[in-house]
Amino acid sequence: MLGRAMLGRRGFSLGAPLRQVAAVTSEEFSVRRARLMESLRREKAKSNDSASLTAVLKGRQKTFSAPDVPHPFRQCSNFRYLTGITLPNSRLVLTESESILFIERRTKNQQLWDGDIPSFAELSQLSGVDRVLPLGEFENFVAGRSGRNSIFAFDMSQFSKDDAVNEIFARSTSMIPILDHIDKLRVVKSPYEQDMMRKTCLIGAQAMNAMIRDSKDVKLENQIIGQLEFEVRRRGAAALAYPPVVAAGNRANTIHYIDSNLEVAENDCILVDAGCDVDNYVSDITRCFPASGRFTAAQRELYDALNYVHEQLLKYAKSERPLKLNDLYLHMLALLGHVFEEIRLFKNPPSETQMVHECDRLCPHHVSHYLGMDIHDTATVPRNIAIQPGVCFTIEPGVYIQRHNAEVREEFRGIGFRIEDDILVTETGIEVLTSEAVRSADDVEELMRM
Repeated sequence: MLGRAMLGRRGFSLGAPLRQVAAVTSEEFSVRRARLMESLRREKAKSNDSASLTAVLKGRQKTFSAPDVPHPFRQCSNFRYLTGITLPNSRLVLTESESILFIERRTKNQQLWDGDIPSFAELSQLSGVDRVLPLGEFENFVAGRSGRNSIFAFDMSQFSKDDAVNEIFARSTSMIPILDHIDKLRVVKSPYEQDMMRKTCLIGAQAMNAMIRDSKDVKLENQIIGQLEFEVRRRGAAALAYPPVVAAGNRANTIHYIDSNLEVAENDCILVDAGCDVDNYVSDITRCFPASGRFTAAQRELYDALNYVHEQLLKYAKSERPLKLNDLYLHMLALLGHVFEEIRLFKNPPSETQMVHECDRLCPHHVSHYLGMDIHDTATVPRNIAIQPGVCFTIEPGVYIQRHNAEVREEFRGIGFRIEDDILVTETGIEVLTSEAVRSADDVEELMRM
């Protein structure tokens, strides 16, 4: 356990003690499945209330980078959300009377190389399902549920055209796309999930601080990736949540730049977008810092302007009700227009109408997305709905000015900045889950002097 010795002179969090989170219970998995079936029953009632309802979910398969070299395995988030099971090639079937897991047993040879799996009784106890059966019985079980008066709920993208189960689905009366129903459940986090989000965001914030502290005069972008990986793993994360963006200088204007393998120049600012994965819950943080340890005058002016926008967006998210992500985006555009005028970003100031267009061009991504078990979580949930307490999302304004942008004053060209924090909506406002990651230019420079 890391203690106060890991705190900087100004109290920057590099490794303060983490709050322990109790393991999720089988009862919570059971409640999640029951809520899903209730949602599907309401959908079924619109067309055929007397039909039998069967929901089918497919776990992720193991994939390989070479014939005998597997990629790191990460279970399908929907499957893990409903079962807690992390074994490859599993299936979940839900009927209106029971829940059944179908698990692929390992041969003696597979056990020799990969180890054995938990017993079926242990898997049932962990997940709270009624039964656990061998994977080989899956197709026959599903076929027994098909017929003229049956409805299947499943994710079509999980089953290839050649999958034999598609023919079974085709014999049913109709089908229900299941993703919308799962996403509506997952977008609102339970108390357990909120604690997991706090944990993964704290680790991500501490790792970001430690990386910034140790990156003065860094020579290669790839060094930062190694540092991030080390810092999140040493604090208990399974891995980085996604290939991080580590972009020096003008490369920060490529929003999803993930090559991160080039040299860093002395006066470059470095944009780092990274998060970590803790038991399938992920953080997503972006910070920018000068490789030399001190912002140039132009970098400082533009960064301070963007940080002001970020702070105002946090205040808006705290006070505005109902809060909608699309409204937050429109507020960002207005704020960007204001600060761009203040710092005289453009050589020829655009009109009010043109300014909105220019802001959208300089920040071509939305200001927010939902967050949870996936980085871009619950993708079917629209961003024009009122956000409930328990929802996590990001706030990430950015400004990207290519070197060839002749409409902007020369000293600002080639700078790309983004600032991103992770937010939990509460009954009384918001909780900034990544607040321990340093953000202001003063704090960034102070941290790099440590």
